[in-house]
Amino acid sequence: MPDEKEKSSSISRYLRPERFDVEPAVAGSDLKWIHWKYSFENFIAQEAASADDALKYKLLVNHISPSIFNFIQACNTYVDAMTTLSTTYEKRKNITLARHRLATRKQQPGETLAEYSRSLAILARECHFKAVTANEHQNETVCGTFIAGILSQKIRERLLEKSTMSLEETLNLAISLETAENTSRLLTVSSPSTSAVPVNAISETQAPQPQFNLAATRTQNFQYSRPTQSDRRCFFCGGNVHQRIKCPANNAQCQLCSKKGHFATLCRSSRPGQRTVNVITTDDDDVTQPQVTDSHLSIISAAAPSSLRKATIPITLNNYQADALLDTGSSISFIDKNTALTMNLKRKPCRQAITLASLNNISYVEGLCYATIQIGEHIYQHQPLLIVGDLCADVIIGHDILGKHSSFELQFGGDKRPLKVCNVMEASVPPASVFTNLSPNIKPIAIRSRRHSQEDQEFISNEISNLLKDKVIEPSISPWRAQVLVTSDGYHRKRLVIDYSQTINRFTELDAYPLPNIDSIITQVAKYNIYSQKQQYNTSH
Repeated sequence: MPDEKEKSSSISRYLRPERFDVEPAVAGSDLKWIHWKYSFENFIAQEAASADDALKYKLLVNHISPSIFNFIQACNTYVDAMTTLSTTYEKRKNITLARHRLATRKQQPGETLAEYSRSLAILARECHFKAVTANEHQNETVCGTFIAGILSQKIRERLLEKSTMSLEETLNLAISLETAENTSRLLTVSSPSTSAVPVNAISETQAPQPQFNLAATRTQNFQYSRPTQSDRRCFFCGGNVHQRIKCPANNAQCQLCSKKGHFATLCRSSRPGQRTVNVITTDDDDVTQPQVTDSHLSIISAAAPSSLRKATIPITLNNYQADALLDTGSSISFIDKNTALTMNLKRKPCRQAITLASLNNISYVEGLCYATIQIGEHIYQHQPLLIVGDLCADVIIGHDILGKHSSFELQFGGDKRPLKVCNVMEASVPPASVFTNLSPNIKPIAIRSRRHSQEDQEFISNEISNLLKDKVIEPSISPWRAQVLVTSDGYHRKRLVIDYSQTINRFTELDAYPLPNIDSIITQVAKYNIYSQKQQYNTSH
């Protein structure tokens, strides 16, 4: 008998698991819980197989940390406690995603066939295969192949969000998403691709003086180097080369020639109102006079549509007369590439993309130059201008110049009262859904109050008073209770945050929404030289 007790005690020493203190939010917590649960159940079977439920519950409490005990504090039996912990740690398996990963798993470079086979076996265990009929097996195979073979990555991501779906449900959801994408694309390309019509402009009387007239210079005699594969652009929308059926300009109508199939910035038709000016240089004492050809009729602007004539004004650009379009929708000012070449403006390297009012219409900056601009009696010295090809005017005046004035007016000649626009409007935003994607086994949790220093306690009281005063928060009576924390940001300023990790986050299921690739973001922003940041107030609420 003593030998048997000694042997049993020796076995119990090896079967006794360590105290479990892994938080659910830690990576791999589900696997650690499954392993600990299996070890603990073996220990119970060896030491307390015939014990009552109360003793098993006490043993469970003795083998978990205080933070884990908060999950089962309201449980009265051992079975309820184990069920609660299993629900908390064992995440819901997405069978559709697991089978897609198994079907698309390829052998990696340097991976042996034995390692590849073991990886497939591990992935197969998460697929929860079961005995089915031949028809059900056929539908599941077709469904998996369908998800792996569709071209749209967005539709595939939405399909993989579902845990389980039949073939019919998969087809219905995919067709609905495809219809929504096509409708959205049609609504996007059907809108005009030009910038917003300016509401305001500057009206000044310009004093006569000897000037050179470049208001209509538009020549297309430029020598372009052969583009590389990465520099090739679509002839219809200006974007990267793609299939014609997928082009955003496929159903768009040009605002210049009224033809369908291309954007106005890439129109190759004879533009109405285009005029050619050649500058003839004489002796130094003579004034250079422009020679205007008779093959074109426009007098106001180079290639501006007639609808923009009232927003086009004459300006002086380095003692040259030019036409400028005042655009309140542009944040910076631009100069046409042909105008900059004709005036021999010194160009500095600058390469960036300019997105117009329609996101499908993108132009590219070809350089930066500086010039002196005179609008009426106002003079802007050494004004930076971005060089862009095929503009609808010689110069586009943006907010960098317009913002220097308190206000400006433009006469349209309409019969209604003057329209005054204020750029400060009250935002009407629907209330956001705070707690979504919750587990069906959710139940209230109340966390004990934490101890704060006197300084932090005063800060918390003041912040709560201010939030109540600003109507950001409101008093509430609820069985839930999450504690507040006082943290410091990068500027060593205190901030008030709420710790949901011990309450609602424990019952929030995983949302597999794809995040942007950080490498791609870094590659996109690496080409810029100036970066800015904005510090928001109370962003943690």
